[in-house]
Amino acid sequence: MPIYSFKNERTGETEERFYHMADAPEIGSSIGDGLVRVPDSFQAKVVANRHFVSQQMPRNYTHHADAGGSFNELGQPVFDSMKQVQETAARSRGEEKIDSGYDYD
Repeated sequence: MPIYSFKNERTGETEERFYHMADAPEIGSSIGDGLVRVPDSFQAKVVANRHFVSQQMPRNYTHHADAGGSFNELGQPVFDSMKQVQETAARSRGEEKIDSGYDYD
């Protein structure tokens, strides 16, 4: 049987009780003895952060500029959303090779 946490309204202390999952009270509901069920762990809202600078793409990449993208002071593409990443990728499809600006041959 799982253990569930309850806060004692009088003392403020947390107590644990065993309940079958089907019988466990909802979070925030009170049971006898002045106990209110509380979450067992902190639940933070996860927010996707898609703002990043590409270290691998060529500086001043034309397809990124065509997609309305911006560049940092070093000319590296800066992405502000997943939509912008998809748009840049879509505009660069069909290219055999991306010119990095370096001569490796």
